[in-house]
Amino acid sequence: MIGLPVGVIVFGDVAFRTLQLGPEQQVTTEIGDVADAYVSAPSSRVVINSPPNGEAGSWVGRRLTGERPSLEELVPEATESLPTRFSYGGETAAPVVAHERREYPSIRELDYTDPLAAGMVEQLDGHAPSSPSEVVITRDLASTLAVEVGDHITVADVDYDVVGLVRLTYGEDWSQVIGDVGAFDHLGSPRNDAHSGPLSGPGWLIDVPGGLDYDAWKRINAQGSYVISRYVAEHPLDSCSKEIPPQVRMCGELFNSLDGTDLAEAAALTGLLIVMGLLQVVLLVGPAFAVGRRTQERDLALVSAVGGDAKAVRRIVLSSGLILGLAGGLTGLVGGIVAFSVLRPVVAGFADQRLFATDLRRELLVVLVVATVTGLTAAWLPARAASRQDVVAALSGRRSRVRAHRGLPIAGALALLTGIAVAVLGTSPGEMAPLLIGAVISELGSLP
Repeated sequence: MIGLPVGVIVFGDVAFRTLQLGPEQQVTTEIGDVADAYVSAPSSRVVINSPPNGEAGSWVGRRLTGERPSLEELVPEATESLPTRFSYGGETAAPVVAHERREYPSIRELDYTDPLAAGMVEQLDGHAPSSPSEVVITRDLASTLAVEVGDHITVADVDYDVVGLVRLTYGEDWSQVIGDVGAFDHLGSPRNDAHSGPLSGPGWLIDVPGGLDYDAWKRINAQGSYVISRYVAEHPLDSCSKEIPPQVRMCGELFNSLDGTDLAEAAALTGLLIVMGLLQVVLLVGPAFAVGRRTQERDLALVSAVGGDAKAVRRIVLSSGLILGLAGGLTGLVGGIVAFSVLRPVVAGFADQRLFATDLRRELLVVLVVATVTGLTAAWLPARAASRQDVVAALSGRRSRVRAHRGLPIAGALALLTGIAVAVLGTSPGEMAPLLIGAVISELGSLP
């Protein structure tokens, strides 16, 4: 009864932490495992890609004029490059038709068999496109269009053979059609401007010895190109750094959109939820300890008979609660981690996200401590009753009756009614605290 809820909490915590992508992992989902950076073809606007997390991109500054530089001029230090082109899906995108079904997925030109694109696309069935008339599609799009490998689809009135099904590392359910570079020339080049988004349009995955640092990042931005740099993600600057352009400088608020009041309220609500969970377990485990205390009445009476006082009897019962709480906590801790390891593919599919290394935090030790305290708390009332039992009756085999304090039922009833009143009268739309406080008071009232 302790191990199961602990296991569920541990499973949820590990899954939540693992699903949270850090800056380096976020970049990996966008440019794969090998490329050092992605650089878009220069546009008419300057693009600022806000460090240190490499996620926020925005169009700022002046409109650029004149001839746009080539990749060699943009990044002379690049040793390898792989062209790609991308356009977002939506009602204004090119229609994809099959079996009289019409969808508007995103479209990408990319030779994902090139080592520089490793980690961006996973082949599920079939093979990669080998000619301009062949494409692969994501599993979600294949299901929507009722298409299998070997079928045909039409993209803006041009027919293509579907030669494979793929999964994208940055979202399994993102509907997309992928072909070789040049496969969708009839669609024209998507604009990478303020209206279509910084990732839309042509660009390159590049390899740069030593990575694309901040100086290169700023220089390329100034020429109108959007940059995703692995180096920038792996070497974060302070969000107040003067290296960050003033348009996107956030001074400590980059990773935290909550103010102090919101954080305090969130912490309080989390604490109340933990207390509620603790009380629920105590209510479930307490009767089990009470039954166990009944079966040990004679043994506990012998302790009293040989000179043990009430404190010694209480310590014996409480120590059993401590040991069982610790054992249950350890079982739940290990079980939750093992369960997540086994169900990783299920979690990844449900979250529609690539999972990286399992993230185990020190907060799991807090869960273990809470489980131990829960076992100790659940044993408190049985320990109290054991210390007050009739020793003679227990030794003679008769069930001893522990006289309860007359005020306990009254105090419990008052606490129960008070909790209900707080929950009903104090709760308003958008306010969860009174409801949780009332529930905690009601549960405390049910303990005696």
